[in-house]
Amino acid sequence: MKRDDNKIGHFTFEKGKEDFQSAYDESMALLPKPNDTKDIEKKYGTICAYYFTKEENKHKEPILLLPGRGASTPMWVPNLEGLRENASHAINGEFSNAVNARILDFVEKHSNDN
Repeated sequence: MKRDDNKIGHFTFEKGKEDFQSAYDESMALLPKPNDTKDIEKKYGTICAYYFTKEENKHKEPILLLPGRGASTPMWVPNLEGLRENASHAINGEFSNAVNARILDFVEKHSNDN
């Protein structure tokens, strides 16, 4: 079934969006402050990417932290302090709508519905 609205991972009710944003903000406050934050515009939405490291580790090869389905950057709270021993980039999953935009582009291109 082909959708006309191109909305991937959107909230269907404003209250759910507000509740999620509140919990997200509380969880992000538990993380170390990101060294940098970038919003990357994609066809299906915006990817929010965070950069975490300790000053003395900026020269190290970075690692990319990918959250599981239904998760976002705050899931790294228990691990991030140790992960900052390297330069770490974390991207949000479904909250930012577009993490899988390249996969979705591929699926759309090769879909039998087109």
